[in-house]
Amino acid sequence: MAQAMRLEGSKQLERKLNAIATQGGKAVSRAAMAGAVVPAKKAIRRGVNSANISGPVKRAARTTIGSSVKKQPGGEYGAKVGLSVGKPTKAKKAKASARAAAGKTGEKAGVGLSSANIHWFILGTKIRHTKSGKSTGRIEAELAGIVPQAINTARGEMISEAGRRAAVALKREAMKRR
Repeated sequence: MAQAMRLEGSKQLERKLNAIATQGGKAVSRAAMAGAVVPAKKAIRRGVNSANISGPVKRAARTTIGSSVKKQPGGEYGAKVGLSVGKPTKAKKAKASARAAAGKTGEKAGVGLSSANIHWFILGTKIRHTKSGKSTGRIEAELAGIVPQAINTARGEMISEAGRRAAVALKREAMKRR
């Protein structure tokens, strides 16, 4: 003899799943992208630390490592990670203003290294001259290829962290849409 079974709340479940599919996808996508940049930034930091460059350049390069997660033209989220990417945090802004104040009092000379000029050490420069014709020299591309190499080494970690963060965001969306 077959037993009849009735599922209570199937309409609510269907509405919830449809809501997650239409509206929750963007939150899950953003969480996945935000999760993927964390191992990438760590890999870039390891690459900079292991590079054969001077200490001040290493220190400046480490402070410019950043990321940005933004909505792309198609509506999905995308991420950028690298040297001199994204906006500085409040702590980085405070340190930069403290360095600028110290430079104004004459303690330090020159503009220093920051996200505005770290590209000199990534791309290198040709021999440059001042307006009076004096040579200021050239800068070798000491950090060339650090970011792509770091991304390649961290690819597996990036995928697993993105999946983990996406699962957490999906669970959060499911609990939110009752």
